[in-house]
Amino acid sequence: MDVRYEDKKLHDDGIFDSLMGYKEWFHFLGTFFVDETPLSFMLGFPRSYTGMGAFGWIAFQKKQYSLVGNPDQDKDGFFDLQRIPVKFRSMKSGYELWYVAEPQPRRIYHGMITGEYPHYALEIETPLVDIEIDMKIELDPCSIASKEVFQWMPCNKRIASWFHSGDVTASLKGTIGGEDVTTRKRKNRGWYERMWSKISVCWPSKWLWFMSHLSTGAVLDLYIATTGGIRVRPFNECWLYMNGTFHPFREYTAAFPDTLEAAIRDKKYRNILGEKIHCTGHDGDNSFDITAEITDFRQYEYNDYSARVKYTNFFFETTGTAVIDGTHVDLEGRGAAERAPMLYWWI
Repeated sequence: MDVRYEDKKLHDDGIFDSLMGYKEWFHFLGTFFVDETPLSFMLGFPRSYTGMGAFGWIAFQKKQYSLVGNPDQDKDGFFDLQRIPVKFRSMKSGYELWYVAEPQPRRIYHGMITGEYPHYALEIETPLVDIEIDMKIELDPCSIASKEVFQWMPCNKRIASWFHSGDVTASLKGTIGGEDVTTRKRKNRGWYERMWSKISVCWPSKWLWFMSHLSTGAVLDLYIATTGGIRVRPFNECWLYMNGTFHPFREYTAAFPDTLEAAIRDKKYRNILGEKIHCTGHDGDNSFDITAEITDFRQYEYNDYSARVKYTNFFFETTGTAVIDGTHVDLEGRGAAERAPMLYWWI
């Protein structure tokens, strides 16, 4: 995959001019320390033939700050994923992506991303947040993980593809609620992902994405997709990136305890905090066992004739151990996960 080329374009050239299922994601994530206080941020842009939406938030000092102003319309804990005005412009060296939202009069949320691979600059301003984030993919190209699935299908070689990096450094400056949150001392980590697909999902499906930035500087990544309750193996991805090398795990699992499942189902949201997600995997003699304790979460849903998707984003702290080539690796760190069941996503 020519990542530099793929990153600066939209992939709306699929089956029947993308009328049958074009989808795309831009995903930015950061785990920061403001002095010794953790700060996590997530910003995402899902796009389909019918338009682009946006969601984003910051978790800091046990408070949440919206980056795009998604309103909570039905008061069930899910924020509405709106098609707010989002524009994308491809340039010779990269792209620009910007959005403006005004969920309430005189409360404007806007942001601009300048992506010139392997460097990304984000400027975000809301009634309570005014920040700039710089992210850089290090050790390019050896830290890039990419995948192209369903290449055997004759109708379109690139039916679904993605790439992301195991080594992204990040910095943050600006204010939240008037408080300076500029990072100075500790190394902060970022995550950047680009994913696109040109097929429809017209039956119950679900994906789980899980990532932890480890205190050692390594990164653990895991992705599971199911449809009709059956795991879609071509989408499998699980690896530990460490010291410039990817260590893949062929077999892996991710378990949500019954208590967490019940809290999400019954909307007992206070019970979600402190719950744990447990993941294990192995490949030959290499293995990992990691537990993620949830520190914050946020939910979004999109529901109209074209799609019905619910997203739950988690921030967490991780503990555990991996064994790589006979060496034990500490999996203490901080990360995020996204769990998204969908009933359908047609166009």
